[in-house]
Amino acid sequence: MRIATERWIPTEDGKGICKKRKVKEVFDDLCEVLKKEGLFPDEYFLLDLDPEQLWPEVHTIYCFAEWGGSEGIYLDIKMVVYDDTEESDVRDMCFATGKTLEETTEAFDRMQYIAGYIYRLLTGDGQIHSRYMRIQKSSLEKEQVSFLNRMNSEIAAEMKQELYRGQNFPELYAEELAVKLMILHTISGNPLPKEEIETLSGKENILETLFSICKPVLETNRHKIEEKLLFCTREKNRLKSE
Repeated sequence: MRIATERWIPTEDGKGICKKRKVKEVFDDLCEVLKKEGLFPDEYFLLDLDPEQLWPEVHTIYCFAEWGGSEGIYLDIKMVVYDDTEESDVRDMCFATGKTLEETTEAFDRMQYIAGYIYRLLTGDGQIHSRYMRIQKSSLEKEQVSFLNRMNSEIAAEMKQELYRGQNFPELYAEELAVKLMILHTISGNPLPKEEIETLSGKENILETLFSICKPVLETNRHKIEEKLLFCTREKNRLKSE
């Protein structure tokens, strides 16, 4: 996902033009995504520019967390932008600042993760988007390795995101994670046919697609686990009574 800093405006000739969005529009979109993902800085997150200013021509974006001078941990989004008068000249600009009052290493790690997440939202991840990715046509084995690598990347990114939403995984996500890991484990030992790999590789998220298919097994497995745990408890009580 990438937050748009420009918008396409259709024209009478049917060609259309691309115009810069206001920094407040970009900031509001950024806040919405962070809140939705449970990654919004808990003390504050403030825009440091004139809200009506248009998004500048950006040379580089820096997004990082740092310890505060007195208390808390700060998250800074700074940009190196091209000067309005001289295209060859650049200048620094602070886009937004966030803060948390916590001062633990876990809080710092979380803020650093949020900083990286924001950087990708504003710049992209530097990779070809999954829906446009084409599988190499050299051999089935290489296709399978590439396919599994992408699934591993998806589950790793998802686990990091869930981890930094809070200190503990939600109960419902624990079940979803278990199923997704089982899917990954199963496919690792039993590769899918080439046609299936090609079809799934065109999806936005492979594991999410496969999870929606395998989700019905959650309820069945939950009942089986409950039965096993109940049996263990009864057996333990029986042995104690003898």
